[in-house]
Amino acid sequence: MTMFDEVMARKIQHKSPNDFHLLEIPQTGQAEVAAHSSTKYPTLVHFGAAHGLPLTVAACLQHCPAALQACALKNIDGMRPVEMAVKHGHYELSEDIQDFESNKQRYEKKTLSTHVAVDNYHNVDTEDTYVTMGPNMALDGPDNQYGLCNNARSWSQQNR
Repeated sequence: MTMFDEVMARKIQHKSPNDFHLLEIPQTGQAEVAAHSSTKYPTLVHFGAAHGLPLTVAACLQHCPAALQACALKNIDGMRPVEMAVKHGHYELSEDIQDFESNKQRYEKKTLSTHVAVDNYHNVDTEDTYVTMGPNMALDGPDNQYGLCNNARSWSQQNR
């Protein structure tokens, strides 16, 4: 089984996401996926989890855009890959899948909040930020604590 796992993992790694389809899962990463499948092993993640193939599962999770949807998809028995791994005694593999799911969801939530923050930043009203300067405004004011305007005025008067 170890040799099979290594071969499967290598095949997955060498295929680009556009060429490799994670069985029933669309590769867009955004398409709606059915909550249940009509098969026992709807994805390679399910197959690898049930048969204890950590390299195959890791390659799918790393290289397939729809891996998070594959982890959420229940098979005909109502089991997700993480549950299949536990059922078949592959506890370390189950933990790896759980880690992937929580990290991926945390990353997507962080990415979403970053996009919202950027959008909010660009939509800020900047009308109050600028002050209209008039021709009679004093150059020396409370903000001019270093006398920069006075020095500039003195220099310009001396060099006339």
